Amino acid sequence: MVARNVQFEGYASVHVYHDEVAQILAQDMPSAMSLEMFAKTVGLGNPVYLNRLVRSGHVSTTEMINPRTKAMQRFIGTRDAAAFHHRFTTLRLLSKAKGETWQSLARKLRDAGISTFSEDGRDFGPVYLKAEVEAALAE
Repeated sequence: MVARNVQFEGYASVHVYHDEVAQILAQDMPSAMSLEMFAKTVGLGNPVYLNRLVRSGHVSTTEMINPRTKAMQRFIGTRDAAAFHHRFTTLRLLSKAKGETWQSLARKLRDAGISTFSEDGRDFGPVYLKAEVEAALAE
């Protein structure tokens, strides 16, 4: 619903109900996350790192038509996300799971000799192999 707030003039007087707009936009959203959004939620920050993991075949994606642009686009679907979480972790995810700061976890991993995931010298950002991290933090 759109209404006019009489206390203001011009564009400032236009009032839109956020919940109604969000509901309408949600109908057009795909059932998966964009690579950029997924990268941010897991703590990779820069989506370039996730793109490198995808292009190197370490992370799977699902191709879907973007409902807004009508172009084919890669998304992280439920299975893709589960596969990522099974193989990799990040300091943000570890911090949430362990209830510790990412700084203290980074120090523990560094002290245990665990470094970020890399292949042939390629930088994939602050992502770790989950099995290595779990073994190091279990000790």
